[in-house]
Parts: sequence; C-alpha cells; structure tokens
Amino acid sequence: MKKILLLVSFAILSNLIFSQDLSYKEFTAKAAKDKNLKPMYGHEVRTDAEIKADKKNLEKYKKENKTDKELSIEFVDLGFKYLRDDNSESAMKKFNQAWMLDSLNSNAYWGFGAIYAAYSDFDNAKKYFDLGLKLDPSNSFILGDYGNLYLVNYFNKAQNISDIDIAMTYLNKSYGINPKNDATIYHLVICNKVKDDCPSASKLYNEYKEIAKPKFEDSQLLEFLKKCNP
Repeated sequence: MKKILLLVSFAILSNLIFSQDLSYKEFTAKAAKDKNLKPMYGHEVRTDAEIKADKKNLEKYKKENKTDKELSIEFVDLGFKYLRDDNSESAMKKFNQAWMLDSLNSNAYWGFGAIYAAYSDFDNAKKYFDLGLKLDPSNSFILGDYGNLYLVNYFNKAQNISDIDIAMTYLNKSYGINPKNDATIYHLVICNKVKDDCPSASKLYNEYKEIAKPKFEDSQLLEFLKKCNP
C-alpha cells in the first residue's frame, strides 16, 4: 500500500505525524462509499443491519460492565493505537464508535481531527479540533495538537510567521493546563527556535529532556541551543 507522510524541515515529535497505509485519495474514495469512514458516520441514518452490527461489536465490551462513557474513552485510545499503526480505516471506525457511545466526548473529535491532520488536510483537522474544543475548551491534547497543526503548516507551506504565532498561542494554552506533556514542550521548543528565542528554547528543551529522556536528539536544534550556552 502507498504510504503518505507529513514532511517538515526537521524531525518534529508529534501525535499528528503518522504515515498511513492508504493514500488520502484512497481513503476518501473508500469513505465516499462507507459511512463508517466518515466522522460521525457522515450524519447519515444507520440502517437496521448497521445497528445490529453495532450491537454485536459492542457485546464483548458490554460484558465487562463498563458504562458507555468508559467504553467511549477506551475506543478513543484504540483509535489512536490504530492511527499510530498506520491504519486510518480502523482508527476512524473506533473514533466513530467512541462518538456513538458518547457524543460529548471531546477526545472523539480530537481523533477525527488527528486523522485529517495525518493526511495534511488542514481545514478538516481544524474543523474537528474546533468541535472538540467547543465541548471542552481546556482539552490540553486538542490544544497541543491544534498548535502543532499550525507548526507543521508553517514548514509545509509558505513559512508564514503568523502560523508560528498561532501555534504558540495554542501550545502555551496546552502547556498551562498540562506542563508535563513532552510533545507540547518540544513543539514550543521548535517554535522558539523559529523565533530565534534561544533562552526560551533552551529552558523548555531542558524540561523536555527531563520528562521524555530522549534516546536521540536533533543535531540542528542542538547547534542552535549552543548559542545559549557557548
């Protein structure tokens, strides 16, 4: 299967950057014929056969006496596991199941947005991140990935500095809510590098290393940080 990959000027650790088994053209072609591959099932009416299949798929989970909200959380986790494993089809199906069980679970919308972000579909990623934030404005995961969406857009497009400014707004909100999210911190490091703010980048990078304990470090970033510690 053809793989797609978001490319940036240097490595960015991200929940958003995944290669996928299907190209975006292949994925959207399948989604056009299968409502299970559309966020929120494309708002299309479920047939009796589909409802029956949904109930059958949920039977084994229901035996564990979990609530719909608990199952929704579990399905979001499974969706991201599939996304990390390059399986956007299964990921979308799990995020849809999560949404079906609890339409107020903001992380289900995070999942929808993450799939589109992985395919570099900026507008659709924004659409579903916005829906998630409308439900939960303090969702640090969505805020962090929203920021990274603009960061990736900066490197993939015209390198408009306004993208960095917007990225930092979202990333700083995420950081203020969860200062231990290593991905958010790393993305802030990159933003400050672009801004040529060495002191801020160095401070944040030390926080990142303390939390993430990375096995590999970006040589370009380390060269930049030497300016702070000659």
